[in-house]
Amino acid sequence: MTKDELTSFQFRRIKKMQTIVSELEKGMNEFEIQLDDFEAKQKSLQQLSKYYGSETWFEDIKSYDEGNLPKGHNYSVLGEDPVFDVIGDNYRMAIRLLEVATEIIKNH
Repeated sequence: MTKDELTSFQFRRIKKMQTIVSELEKGMNEFEIQLDDFEAKQKSLQQLSKYYGSETWFEDIKSYDEGNLPKGHNYSVLGEDPVFDVIGDNYRMAIRLLEVATEIIKNH
């Protein structure tokens, strides 16, 4: 391999690695923002989880069913599926975070 070929090969390798580090930095910064938001929403999720299936929740459903709540609003929180799905999705995301973190730690 000539000096020019070696220099060209090194340049391409360095350029590739620079692209990787730049993409990783950007991705990690974006992920950290999303993770901060996910973490902050856990208190709200705990509130929702406590409300879901509670006596208050059933009272709210009864009021809705009796037509005592203002019309034209979204009351999906009174349905079982939307709340159950959000709680389940949160749980699934937590498991995924653990799995990804475990792989990172094992491969570091």
